[in-house]
Amino acid sequence: MRGLLHLKDSGTMVAVVPRGALLRGSTEAKIRKRLIELNYLDAVINWTTESDVSKAEKSILVFKKNRTDKNVMFINVVDNGDNTGMKKVIDIYKKREKIPQLASVVSPEIIAKNDYNLYYSRYIDMFKAKPLLDLQEQKNKVKALQDKSQQNSQELANLLQDLTKDIDINADQVIEMLLK
Repeated sequence: MRGLLHLKDSGTMVAVVPRGALLRGSTEAKIRKRLIELNYLDAVINWTTESDVSKAEKSILVFKKNRTDKNVMFINVVDNGDNTGMKKVIDIYKKREKIPQLASVVSPEIIAKNDYNLYYSRYIDMFKAKPLLDLQEQKNKVKALQDKSQQNSQELANLLQDLTKDIDINADQVIEMLLK
């Protein structure tokens, strides 16, 4: 954090930190709190490459002095190795808007309610909703199944009638016996 002392008022500083620094308590929590209070923290970027998933996780912190916006941008990117990840991060960072599963802009009050924990999953909803079912389509499927079931029942009754026509028992009695 010494870099902040040398940062010009119009400058930007980027620091790579272990993810633990974003959520551990004690001194690190006090540092995070002070950075938020001074309005120096501009963004927290969770950067993971598909090949690094099992390695020690790191995050990128972006600092600016003299910020007018007090909100902090959280970005979560998994780079698949085709070099599109960095462009995606820059685009998201410039827009500073909420994008489901990718980015969120969070007020200092919300960060304070989370004890200044800066881990991205606290602020970016990673839930992927399943698409809503088309009710009319589902009704049609149920109706088709009911029709098929009724057709099968009728075919079974006809088969039983054919089987029992030469003996002294009717199809209804056979069905009754099968259902017992």
